[in-house]
Amino acid sequence: MTNPEGRLPNIRIYADRSHYKTEQRGFLTSILRPFWKDFPFSDDERVRTYGGQVRQYTVVDSPELADVGVLPMHWVHYYQTGTLPQAMAFVESARSLGKPVITENSGDYSVPVPSDDLYLFQANCYKSRRRPFEYALPVFIHDLLHELGEPAISIRPWEKTPLIGFCGQAYDPWLRKAIKPFSIAYRNLKFHCNLSYYQPHALYPPTFLRSKALSILEQSGEVKTDFVKRTYYRGGTEKSKEELRQEFLENIRDTDYTVCVRGTGNFSQRIYEVLALGRIPIFIDTDSILPYDEIVDWRDYCVWIEPHELEQLPQKVAAFHNALTPGEFADLQWRCRKFWEDRLSFAGFFTHFSEHLQLGRYGAGVFGKKTRRVGSIPATEAVAGSSLNMENPL
Repeated sequence: MTNPEGRLPNIRIYADRSHYKTEQRGFLTSILRPFWKDFPFSDDERVRTYGGQVRQYTVVDSPELADVGVLPMHWVHYYQTGTLPQAMAFVESARSLGKPVITENSGDYSVPVPSDDLYLFQANCYKSRRRPFEYALPVFIHDLLHELGEPAISIRPWEKTPLIGFCGQAYDPWLRKAIKPFSIAYRNLKFHCNLSYYQPHALYPPTFLRSKALSILEQSGEVKTDFVKRTYYRGGTEKSKEELRQEFLENIRDTDYTVCVRGTGNFSQRIYEVLALGRIPIFIDTDSILPYDEIVDWRDYCVWIEPHELEQLPQKVAAFHNALTPGEFADLQWRCRKFWEDRLSFAGFFTHFSEHLQLGRYGAGVFGKKTRRVGSIPATEAVAGSSLNMENPL
């Protein structure tokens, strides 16, 4: 591994392929996806599909030659298949060689990670429970401009009253609404009684919070709203999946701001979709960890709402909006798109991945060099549809 000043390091990674089976690809750790394929895949195809950042990584055949070890599968896979000893054997082997280990969790319900000295990447995480080397993993999506058939983001003009959008599940049918807190409590009890490996969730269902936020905004005269409310995730209507998807994307594109509240897991896929379309998220913090939050100030790219500020949600959005000039409002839309491209897309995230290794939260990491917080990503004229073939980033 070399790291000449001003150049990105080349990272040599080792993973034991005997852990992997084709039918379990959904649990494969993200950094390995460009390299472990179940069919012939050339280096040129790898770069076209995943981006030039894959050249920063070399998969080696021996752990002695590696800079880092990568646990091949997500922790939940090892729990579900009863192969946790296999995972721990890999970790202990890397430790014996003095190699740090990169691991991932996935899903709406996290599982315990047996050791605090591992690099852990997951979408579903809590700030109050944050481990020493825990970082948020984005929800990787393909480029939504391709899906809409548009070459670049459209810039919405600044108007005095901001238009706020939302399309999706906003409330539960009454019976499910009544049962849900008890269902969560039962699941939490099973964990505490060692009957389940899925870690506890807050008893307050996210649909309650989402419904309350939308209601507060609808009742305010300080903002305009365009809400498409559903009783089920991605459904609850007679429309086809294709129609529902188009309606969802157009709602984001055709509004200034979009409400982003966690789902079953403590993360929001919607926030990445909003940024990818060059729109401004209204992010309601629920003890969240976000990607690169120790390096990038997320408040530069969204309206950040603390839980105790929910009743002032319309006023917070209006104040944020009215503090922007028309030029700054347009510039922020470009910067939101650029932020997604540069750090939250699959290619962008792994371009900067070494920053996690340069310094863990509590001491020097693999590269022994502190990563400093960066300023806002400048808008450029190059914020058009990505040239990467990200139709399936997996």
